Amino acid sequence: QTCALPIFSKQQFDSIISLYQQYLSVFPYLHIYWSRYASVAFSNTDSYSDAIVIFKKATSPNILKYSVEMWNEYIKFFQIHYSHAESSEMMEIFFEALKAIGRTYKSGSIWKTAIEFLKKELKKSPFFMLANAISCPIEGLYEFWDELQSYLSKVTVEEKIG
Repeated sequence: QTCALPIFSKQQFDSIISLYQQYLSVFPYLHIYWSRYASVAFSNTDSYSDAIVIFKKATSPNILKYSVEMWNEYIKFFQIHYSHAESSEMMEIFFEALKAIGRTYKSGSIWKTAIEFLKKELKKSPFFMLANAISCPIEGLYEFWDELQSYLSKVTVEEKIG
């Protein structure tokens, strides 16, 4: 659920951006503020590039790279503002997230979202992603196992081998 942010004047926008930058330089581990910062930047410019820069900084190694919550915010933002032209970018975000936190217990929600995206948006088999998911000690592992079992009969031997 999103709310429309007002369009700010150039001076107001610069002031708000400056405040977020100052605040996050002091409190960089507050994931929700990174998300709000990206939303404000996006709302005034309608440019993904500003939001991408903000989220990349937030998920950098010295800040919140290993935060499941931060990656969830990053993914949620782009799902809300997603268009079909950016499906490869969305998959790239999923792969970055799973590389950083895919082996942590709480990452099950990100695995689930990535698999759903692969099935519904890209119309591709999630077989390999499910196989990777069950190799990790994640929340909801049994659900991934059950889904993988249902795909075993649908996937050809060539697809299983890779």
